[in-house]
Amino acid sequence: MDALIAHGCAGDIGHIRVGDQEEPCRCGNSGGPEAVAGGAALAARLAGLGVEAASGSDVVRLVKSGNRDAVRTVREAGRAVGEVRASLVNFFNPDTVVGGAPATVHNQLLAGVREAVYRRSHPPATHVLRIEPSRTGEDAAALGAGILAIEHALSPAQVDRQPRGRLRRPSVHPEGPTGCRDAPQPASASVTHTFIGPCH
Repeated sequence: MDALIAHGCAGDIGHIRVGDQEEPCRCGNSGGPEAVAGGAALAARLAGLGVEAASGSDVVRLVKSGNRDAVRTVREAGRAVGEVRASLVNFFNPDTVVGGAPATVHNQLLAGVREAVYRRSHPPATHVLRIEPSRTGEDAAALGAGILAIEHALSPAQVDRQPRGRLRRPSVHPEGPTGCRDAPQPASASVTHTFIGPCH
């Protein structure tokens, strides 16, 4: 018997409330990681401090140049994201948490995430935990969507639904479906991964 265990929004943690944060979000709620730690939110916070910033790209530029306000703001954003991550770490007890952010800022962002996760998570849940930056950068979403589509199309249930004699062997590029030898592979049953989406 087929069992549907998740729907399209599964895994989207950008709208889970962070502590007592009140920043409004475009989803209609307030205080979620996207509203607190997204690129637009960080730029608005820096602009309030008198720093010239209007977008996430400006935040990246400021961090790259060593602006102290920008570095501190990104680190604080990482702590906010880490508050949510800590709950997930306690619940799922993963061995790896993958964080997506522009390479220029991920060191500061993940430093804040690690600080909050290790402070708020139950010690046994972090015994072997690694919190690492994504290796796929801005292509993460496209690669993940592609892998999900391929896994769905070639799942045993989908293959069994095809009429006999009409099955065709899928065309597979020698370097993988994305043309990239380093494209991420689905996690094995013994490994649990949690992904942190990039700043918007």
